[in-house]
Amino acid sequence: MDQSRQDHLLRFVGVRSSLRVVFVVLLWKFSLQILILISYVNTITPSGIVSSNTFDMNFKPKFTKKDSAEKKDAGAEYFEPITKYMATDLITFTPETNVIEVIRTFLNNKISGAPVLNEKKEVVGLIDDKDCLRLLIDSVYHNEPIANVKVQSYMTSVMKIIDVNANVVDAAKIFLETKYKRLLVINEDGKLIGQISRQDILEAIDTIYVPKWKSKT
Repeated sequence: MDQSRQDHLLRFVGVRSSLRVVFVVLLWKFSLQILILISYVNTITPSGIVSSNTFDMNFKPKFTKKDSAEKKDAGAEYFEPITKYMATDLITFTPETNVIEVIRTFLNNKISGAPVLNEKKEVVGLIDDKDCLRLLIDSVYHNEPIANVKVQSYMTSVMKIIDVNANVVDAAKIFLETKYKRLLVINEDGKLIGQISRQDILEAIDTIYVPKWKSKT
């Protein structure tokens, strides 16, 4: 083998050795990074339990009972009782009341409906302006006399009651989910003690909520 070929062979062997050293160094660094990453993700606690250091994206803070109670007390001001806004001086009728008298009462007091009570002061029905419109139809198309027509012939039993212990939010939910314009407030004995209307809930909003919203702006 001449000198030239020997020189080329030595250079080739030297390059291969250098590349092998570089590859070993890179492999060692890569392995070290993997070990560091593993040690970060999974940590052995002093008690010997493997714990993960990853973050839960669905993390929800845990509140103590004290925190929950304070939060409930802070929001209590928004749940005013309906008794604070309901009407208590109600106009009522009996089943024997003349419908003409009902119409005149509606007009004079600018109301559109009222509960009907029996002799025990129990709610037995409701009569409103729509019910009274039937009086005209019955007179024109059925030729029925209207002079002595009684409430019991025109009142409806379709009414919605609400417990005296309910709050304005409870009432608002009922109004939103139904077509009722007023709710009869009943006590524990089943007696009528008041009435809450949509207008009353609007008054509650104006009294309670609007000032609080303004104070936050």
